[in-house]
Amino acid sequence: MSSPLPSSSGRILATNASEPSSTWPFSSGQGEGRFLHEETQSWLMRLAMNIPTAHATAAEGHDRLITCGDPREGFARIYCDACRHEYLLAYSCKTRTFCPSCHQKRVLLYGEWVEQNVLAPVAHRQYVFTLPKLLRPIFSRHRAWLGELCRIAARLLSDAYTAAAPDARPGLILFVQTFGDLANFNPHLHVLAADGVFGADGTFIAVPPVPEALLAEGFRRAVLEFLTANEALSEELCAKMLGWRYCGGFSAHNQVRVIDREGRIKLAFGTGIEDMHLKPQYSNRRLYVSCISLGNGGIGRIY
Repeated sequence: MSSPLPSSSGRILATNASEPSSTWPFSSGQGEGRFLHEETQSWLMRLAMNIPTAHATAAEGHDRLITCGDPREGFARIYCDACRHEYLLAYSCKTRTFCPSCHQKRVLLYGEWVEQNVLAPVAHRQYVFTLPKLLRPIFSRHRAWLGELCRIAARLLSDAYTAAAPDARPGLILFVQTFGDLANFNPHLHVLAADGVFGADGTFIAVPPVPEALLAEGFRRAVLEFLTANEALSEELCAKMLGWRYCGGFSAHNQVRVIDREGRIKLAFGTGIEDMHLKPQYSNRRLYVSCISLGNGGIGRIY
């Protein structure tokens, strides 16, 4: 029987970090948790080979994720004075980026904070910039250069918006996302932009979205120029990539637009419209067990 969290009249009677639980499903020794543990360990090994600098942080997050909500790691015994109901609440890991549950709380709070303190109550649009697979390993080796991608995208959008309204300024929030749906290294940019510009007196002026083709071509030329100038790309390869059709793997997307408070919050915390800005490496919606038998000697695989 489930119970809502206690009201202000509830109280914590005791805490315990040693009382065991033999049914905890996400431990490394049994059932589905064993397969989750094995699969994430395998992923950590691949991460260590591909992105050594990220391995230490990932390993710590993995270890804390496995124990999240495990009563054996500590719990609080909560009692409600009003209904006399009591239950045990296991401690969470409070891990950033790795635990879908704990990270989602951070994301929701972040979205609310951005909407209340940063965003103006106007229509907003999402822009997404992507790189070709050929160039992604370069930014894996030079992580500091990811900031330059943000500066390039901000410059392109600012120039386009101010061309439409010379005496006004845009409002932009930019984020670098460094992994894709399969936890592979896939650097790309998300931009939450006011769908217009602000005049000197704060007046909002709606303008049409910046064309995708214009942004993609400008992004391609600026990124290739930056990599060539920093000797990460040869001039010969740069010339070839400039000649590729359809921007050669560079792309820009501008089709997501929101007009109300709920939409702005969703764009800020990345649920419902797009996976944007903040998301954990593991997704509850995409994690399932296939071909599993939980008896002795059972086999299975986490996806």
